[in-house]
Amino acid sequence: MAFIQRLFSLKLLPIFALLVLLPGSVISQVHFVANKNQWPEPFAYRAKIPGGMFYLSQNRFIYCLTDFEKIHDIHHGSATDGKVSHHAVQVNFEGANAQPVITESDPTSFYYNYFLEKNPETWVSRLYGYQTLVVKDIYPKVDLELLGKNDGLKYNFIVHPGGNPASIKMAYSGADDLNLENGELVIQTSLGKLKESAPEAWQISNGKKKTVSVKWQLEGNQVGFSFAEGYDPNLLLYIDPEVIFSTYSGSNADNFGYTATFDQQGNAYSGGTAFGPQFPATTGAFETTFQGGVPEPVSTGFGEDRDVGILKYSPDGTQLLFATYLGGSHNEDPHSMVVNNKNELIVFGNTGSPDFPVTPSAYDTSFNGAHDIYVVKFSEDGTNLLAGTYVGGAGEDGLNHKYDSAGLNLIPLKQNYGDDFRGEVIADTDNSVFVATCTQSEDFPVSSNAFQPAFGGDNQDGCIFKLSDDLSSLLWSSFLGGEGDDAAFGITVSEDHSVYVCGGTESSSLFQVTSAYQDANRGGEADAFVCHIDADGTSILHGTFLGTSSYDQAYFIQQDISGNIYIAGQTDGPGAFPVHNTQYIDDNSGQFITKINGSLTDIIYSTLFGNGSGKALLSPSAFLVDKCERLYFSGWGGNTNSPPFGPGGDISGLRLTDDAFQKSTDGSDFYLAVWSREMESLLYATYWGSPNSDEHVDGGTSRFDKNAIVYQSVCAGCGGDDNFPTTPGVWSNTNNSSNCNNAIFKIDLEIPLPDFTWSLDSCVFEYTFEDISGSESDKYWIFPDGSTSEEDNPGYFFTEPGSYPVSLILNKGTACEDTVTLNVVVVEDSYEEIFVPNVFTPNAGDDLNSYFTVKGINYSCEDIDLSIFNRWGEKVYEIQNQEPRWDGTFNGTPLPEGAYYYLLKSTRIGSVHGTITLIR
Repeated sequence: MAFIQRLFSLKLLPIFALLVLLPGSVISQVHFVANKNQWPEPFAYRAKIPGGMFYLSQNRFIYCLTDFEKIHDIHHGSATDGKVSHHAVQVNFEGANAQPVITESDPTSFYYNYFLEKNPETWVSRLYGYQTLVVKDIYPKVDLELLGKNDGLKYNFIVHPGGNPASIKMAYSGADDLNLENGELVIQTSLGKLKESAPEAWQISNGKKKTVSVKWQLEGNQVGFSFAEGYDPNLLLYIDPEVIFSTYSGSNADNFGYTATFDQQGNAYSGGTAFGPQFPATTGAFETTFQGGVPEPVSTGFGEDRDVGILKYSPDGTQLLFATYLGGSHNEDPHSMVVNNKNELIVFGNTGSPDFPVTPSAYDTSFNGAHDIYVVKFSEDGTNLLAGTYVGGAGEDGLNHKYDSAGLNLIPLKQNYGDDFRGEVIADTDNSVFVATCTQSEDFPVSSNAFQPAFGGDNQDGCIFKLSDDLSSLLWSSFLGGEGDDAAFGITVSEDHSVYVCGGTESSSLFQVTSAYQDANRGGEADAFVCHIDADGTSILHGTFLGTSSYDQAYFIQQDISGNIYIAGQTDGPGAFPVHNTQYIDDNSGQFITKINGSLTDIIYSTLFGNGSGKALLSPSAFLVDKCERLYFSGWGGNTNSPPFGPGGDISGLRLTDDAFQKSTDGSDFYLAVWSREMESLLYATYWGSPNSDEHVDGGTSRFDKNAIVYQSVCAGCGGDDNFPTTPGVWSNTNNSSNCNNAIFKIDLEIPLPDFTWSLDSCVFEYTFEDISGSESDKYWIFPDGSTSEEDNPGYFFTEPGSYPVSLILNKGTACEDTVTLNVVVVEDSYEEIFVPNVFTPNAGDDLNSYFTVKGINYSCEDIDLSIFNRWGEKVYEIQNQEPRWDGTFNGTPLPEGAYYYLLKSTRIGSVHGTITLIR
């Protein structure tokens, strides 16, 4: 018989993010390594964190901080002395269990070897690190969970039913000062500050999200938690979304924000323009010198001389891993970036430079006139330009505008500020590169068997092309345009390497298809369109218009596992735009999301969102559909988008959720939103921006990764403001320029995934498992012996001690299948053999063996009746359903030495009897 320790019964789960505000080496992932005597210090685990080391013992932990800047100076010979400063801060859990059990999970795929001294007894090998530790019962029915992350350390308290969160008391020692600032706990040290973010949590009640209000409580050096009314201890509490980081570029030169992306390690990339030599280019980067440019009329671009500036940040934003210029003697802009599966950064944009840095083996090494498209590829460390090519003809390529002599734009597809620099670059699983953009060149290079080999007409066509991985070959290329103006903005590649493209068009003859959801352009300034192109670029397989008699455009496109297509865009005809089969709608709003089948013949659902102003106020910046068909959107609006550059309009009044990071807006901010499958409900929505600056982007694409983390480039602080919300300890908390800075924020929206807990019937040792993900999906459980269950709350018996995986699958057999597996620790059962002593010695003077008692009885599960008799059969002691504790007396009078008899009745073992000897 065995029983399980409950590791994940989540009844209280506030989240506290630790960010160390000190310079230090980049930590790719925090791992906890057990102390198996390789280190002499009395601690149980050690972990490297940004800024130093973290040490954990059973009821305390220590932050040991180090001046890494001084170490750097000593190493490079620039220090005046060889002394390095350290500072330790200790956190003691007052009144805590002195010997709690610590469990490990999520081991590393590699191991450590420690041969640290001459004594082999201290050598340890094949020691794995762990991403998760749980300190069990640090307080009664309260666990401490520690999580190693890419960006540092996080810890949670897990309060089980019957536990008391008020019992948690953390006493800080070694800190120079402790205080609360804006809800955060600030720990001052000689080397800077530690900050622990305000605890944030929410619960699911009747299928709806409910915020739980919890705050730090500081009394002297002791820290605890204070809960407002409304906290329900019977409901599960989930983690709120987390701001991982937000930083300026730190450029002293004016530096605009355009585009952002990410890589497999969670590093963040931001691309923009730099207007001078004070951009923070890093030593060894591909280009550290500003190449300059030529003045342009403001109406045809951004006027000033500029290069592209690209920055790569560590996952926590504390380190600038590289920053490089990119450009020639004229002006450049970046439109879109992506990282391929070799961790190489691909950048697409426009250039007016005949000496732009292209590589000798490139597809096209010659500048073609006006502005060309460029596509380049950087090494992972930013030191080398692995490949770079021009793509273009004699006219303007990649630019979605055309101005007459009076400075008026002739192309209505430029609707928002920054729409000049739209389009998207992506890479497929083979690392081939695809670009969707536009061209005004009738001689734009197209493949001989292109689905549209000739320019369509008017000022501008869309264009689509595919390049080889090394950018040496144009694998296929085609125009996409009719008799009016056309632009391609978004692109996605299917598993069969066919391509879906979306954008905007004035043309009625954009494509000819046999069937479509909407087979004709309905007029106005533009209609949105979607088309499906075969894998070799020779034909359009499917296509549809989507729009009203007003303005409509699609900016982003996604495909789900089932092959359905999703587009996000804008409309100025909300009264006529198709709204179909959805529970979520913001009436009379100008942003749309539409799901359509892969053959583009039927809308599955379509809806509008916004503030009901009747206008397209949000310029889309990033869009994602995840495998469970949840939808993620990032966009911006406000003053910068006002005429003549855009439609303008205050973005106040957008729908938010109770747990929004930022519930107020100055009308010129970013808006982030997440919707459930089929857009049935709004899961999360928030503003993000400063209280009085006009946040925006100057064009380009930003991105969500598959884990629902947004990487968003921002043109922040324009006008020399310095109040964009940045996070502690990041690369730059200040706008160092006299105008704008290319900021980036990385926010994890942490949509809940499957999770479960279990409870123990300690009398029969059956364990009942419970789904706590808040999902109404069918459950499928897998137990260690291979047995399964589809019950909501199945029971299971464990028979042997050990560590066993139990899995919960939601939506089994569907595209949205999600699985969680938790390891449960099984220890020896708590039923002992019943032991009845045969001798006891009351009043012997040593307080040893002074009472007669019985061991091995579970009094909460079984009924017992114990009677003791003297040699004449007289009952001298009796007790029922309580632990016996006979002191050898009867009615307060000590009984004589000798033999006595007991009769024990138990529902587990029946009746037993025997003799006991009382000795004085």
